[in-house]
Amino acid sequence: MDTGAPIGPISVLFTDIEGSSRLWETHPGAMETALAVHDTIVRDAVIGAGGTVVKGTGDGFMAVFPSPIDAAAAAVAAQLSLQNADFDAVEGLLVRMGIHVGEARPREGDYYGPAINRAARLMGVGHGGQILVSSAFRTVTTDGLPSAVSLKGLGEHRLRDLTAPEQVYQLLHPELRAEFPPLTSLDSFPNNLPSTLQSFVGRKEDIARITDTLGGARLVTLTGPGGTGKTRLAAEVAAAAVRDFPWGAWLVDLAPLADPALVPSAIAESIGIAPQPGRSVVETLITRLTDRGMLIILDSCEHLLEAAAGTTRQLLENCPTVKIVATSRERLGLAGEHVFVVKPLSWPTTTDPTAEALLAYEAAELFADRAREANSDWVLDDVSAPHVARICAAVEGIPLAIELAAARTRVLTVAQIADRLDQQLALLGGYSGGEDRHHALRATIDWSYDLMSDEERRLFRRLSVFRGGADFEAIEATAEAEDTLLDALDGLVSKSMILAEEAPSGMRYRLLEPLRQYAADQLTDQGEEAGAFAQHWTWFDRFARDSERGVRGPDQLEWLARTEIDYDNLRAALSRAYEADEIGTCMSLAGSLSWFMFLHSHIQDWDLWLPRLLDRGHTAEPRMLARLLLSAAQYAWELARMEEAETHATRALDLAEAMGSDTLQAWAHTYLALIGILGLNIAMADDHLDSAEPIFQGKGNLAGIGYVMWVRAFVGLLRLGDDEATTTEDSWVLETMQIVVEGARRRGDRNLLGHTLWTSAEVARLGGDTETAWAQNAEASAALYELGNHYCLAHNLLSAAGIALSGDEVAKAATLLSASHSLKERLGVTGPPLEIEWSERVRADIEQHLDEAAFAEAWEQGQRLAIAAVVGLATKSLRKDSSTPS
Repeated sequence: MDTGAPIGPISVLFTDIEGSSRLWETHPGAMETALAVHDTIVRDAVIGAGGTVVKGTGDGFMAVFPSPIDAAAAAVAAQLSLQNADFDAVEGLLVRMGIHVGEARPREGDYYGPAINRAARLMGVGHGGQILVSSAFRTVTTDGLPSAVSLKGLGEHRLRDLTAPEQVYQLLHPELRAEFPPLTSLDSFPNNLPSTLQSFVGRKEDIARITDTLGGARLVTLTGPGGTGKTRLAAEVAAAAVRDFPWGAWLVDLAPLADPALVPSAIAESIGIAPQPGRSVVETLITRLTDRGMLIILDSCEHLLEAAAGTTRQLLENCPTVKIVATSRERLGLAGEHVFVVKPLSWPTTTDPTAEALLAYEAAELFADRAREANSDWVLDDVSAPHVARICAAVEGIPLAIELAAARTRVLTVAQIADRLDQQLALLGGYSGGEDRHHALRATIDWSYDLMSDEERRLFRRLSVFRGGADFEAIEATAEAEDTLLDALDGLVSKSMILAEEAPSGMRYRLLEPLRQYAADQLTDQGEEAGAFAQHWTWFDRFARDSERGVRGPDQLEWLARTEIDYDNLRAALSRAYEADEIGTCMSLAGSLSWFMFLHSHIQDWDLWLPRLLDRGHTAEPRMLARLLLSAAQYAWELARMEEAETHATRALDLAEAMGSDTLQAWAHTYLALIGILGLNIAMADDHLDSAEPIFQGKGNLAGIGYVMWVRAFVGLLRLGDDEATTTEDSWVLETMQIVVEGARRRGDRNLLGHTLWTSAEVARLGGDTETAWAQNAEASAALYELGNHYCLAHNLLSAAGIALSGDEVAKAATLLSASHSLKERLGVTGPPLEIEWSERVRADIEQHLDEAAFAEAWEQGQRLAIAAVVGLATKSLRKDSSTPS
C-alpha cells in the first residue's frame, strides 16, 4: 500500500476489467501489454486525484481517498483515459468501477470492514465503462460533484452477501457512455435466495473454489457437522454463480420435511412448478427442467438422504443443464459427486495476540462482528483479544458456536465466557485434535442450555415442534407457560438461542436447525413429545378454520400471507395427526385449507391428502366429509378430470340432502353447474343453478349469490358465440356482471372479482370494444396476481392474448399466449376441452399474422418471462406502437 493512506471514514474505489478471463484466453500476449497500459492509467488517475492505491485485485485495483469528490474525479479521469487508449489488439478493454463511503480500518497494509465489501459488491454488479456509487456517496456529495459530473438513480438492488439492499447511482459525464444493460444484482436474475440479516464473514476462498468447481461439475455436496455454516455458504455460492444460470438459482429447504416422499414436491414448490396429472412429481420436474440452465441448492439432506440422493440422480441424468449443490452431514454417494468438506473458520493458535493480529483469523472476525451486534459498547482491544482467541480455539472455529458465545457479551465479559467454555469442554475430555467437531458444538449448546432457567429450557424444548418458526400467539397456545412466557422468550432471544424476525403479522420466532434438533432431542428425552405434538396440531387446526374464514373475507390478502408463512407448520400438523390416527383432525385441517390450497396452487398437497383422507374418512362426520368431497371435486375439475369431479360433487350433494343442510346443497349444486359448463352441458348447468339460487337468496348468502350470478353469466357468454345470440342477452350478461363486480369489491373477494371482470372483458371483446376489454382484463389479472391465484391467472392471460390480437398487437398476443401455456405447464394443468380449443384458435390466428422467426422470438419470450413481468405486460395499456419487452 502506498504511504499516506487515509484513516477513519474513507471513500473506497474498486475497479475491474470486464471479461478479463476471456481476454487472457483469446489474446494472452496482447493482454500483457494492454494490462500494463491499463495499470498505468488507473494508478496515475488515483494518485493524481490524491488517492492511495491499496492493492491490485487481479485485473483491477482497490484505492482509497480522504474525499468522495477525489474518488469520483479519479474514476472519471481513468474512464476518459481508458476509452481513448488503443486496446484494439485485445478487441477493446472495458473497466467497471464502484465507489462507496464508510468506515474502514487499516490492517497490515490493507483495509477491512463493511465499507470495503460494499464497494466491491457495488462494482461487481456494473458493466464495463460504468461507474456506480452508493447512497452514502450521494449523501456526502450533496454540496457538489466534480465539474460536469452528475448522478443518475438506478433503483434499489440486493448485493451479494450484504445485509441491506443498496440504492445505486451511476456517475455520469458528458464524454462517457451513459446507457448500459440492467445491473447484474440478485434482483436481475430468477432466484429465491434469502435476504441476509447479518453480514457474511470469511470463506472468500471457499466460495471461489466451489464456484470454480461448479464450472466443470454438476453436483457439489457441502458436508460437515451442524453449525459449520453449510447453508449460508451454499447461498453465497449461489449468489456468486447465479449470473451463469439463465433460469436462476433456487434454494430448497429440506429441514422442515419429515416425509421422504415430499422431497420432489419441495423442489418443485421452491422453483414454482406444480405436479401434472398422471405424472409423478419427478417426471414433471424432468419435463420442465430438461433444457433449463438452473442451479438448485438442496439444503439439509442428511435426514432424507436416500430420497434426496434418488431425486438428485434422476434430475442430473435427465436434465443436462441443471446443476445441484447439496448440503448434508454426509455425502449423497452419487457418481460424479464432488464433495467439499466445510471446515470451521480459521482460528488463532497464539494465546496472546494483539487485536490487529487477531482479526487475521475468520473466527475472531466473526466473533467481533456478532459481539458488536449483541452489545454496541463492546470493543475488541489488546486486553480482550487473548480471551477472544481462547473462545475461538475452544469451539474450534464453528460459526454457530461462535455466534452463541458472542451473544453472551450482553451479560458476561469475554474472560468469563472463555473460562466457562473451557470448563464445559473439559467435561467432555477436550477436543484439541478436532477429530469430532460435533462435540465442540454440542458442548457449546449444552453450556447455553445449562445456563437457561427452567422456564427457558421448557420453552426451548417446546419450540422444536414448530417448522419454519411461529408467532407469539401460536407459542402462547402451545407452550404451557402463560405467566412466564414473555420473560422466557425474551431470555432465549437475548441468548441468541432463537431468532426473532419481523413479519407482516408481527414478530416470529425460529430455531436454527442444529438448535431445533438439539431441542427436539431434549423434548423426547423429557417424555414431552406426544403432548407437544397434540397441542401443535390442535392449535393449527383452529388456525386453519380461522384462515378459511379469513381467505374468503375482505382481509383475504392478509390471511393468505399469514397462512403461507405457517404452511410448513400446517403440513407438519397434518402429518403428525395422520400418524397418530387422528383422522377427524386431518379432515378438518384439509377441509379448512382446501380453498387456500387452490388460491395458492398447492396442488401437490391436494394430490397427497385428499385421496388419503377420502379413503379413510368413511366414518367421519357427514358435514366434514361433504366439505372434503367438494374440495376433491374442485381439484378434479381443475385438472380436467370431469367424470371424477361429478362423482365427488354428486356424493357431496347426497350427503348434504341426507343431513338436511341447505347451504351445502346449494354449494354442491353450484359446483355441479360449473362442471356442466366445463363439459359444455349447458342444460345440466341451468338445472343446478335453478336449484342453488333460491337457497342462497333465502339465506342472504352474498358469496353464494355472487357465484351463482357469475356462473349464469358464464353460460350467457358461451351463448354469445352462437349465431342466434341477441343484444338483449349481451346486455343481460353485462348488467349481471356489473352487479357481481360491485358485490365482490364490497366484500374484497378478489377471486370472484377476477372471474367476473374476465367474463365482462370477453363480452366486450366479442362486441368489438377492445379498449374496454383490455381495461377489464387488466384489472382482473392484477387482482388474481395480487391474490396469488396463478391457476386462474393463466386463463386471464389467454384472454389477454385474444384481446391483444383483436387490437392488432400480434407479437404481444403471442408472448401472452406463450406465458399462459408456460404458467399452466408449471402448475401441471391443461384446462378443459373448451379452453384448449380456444387456445389453439388464438394461436392459429397469431401464426397467420407473424412470420416463423417473429413468432418463435415472441413465444420464447413468453416462456422465460417471470410472472410479475407477464402481469406487467398484461396490464399495460393497449397501444398500436407497443412491443414486447426486451
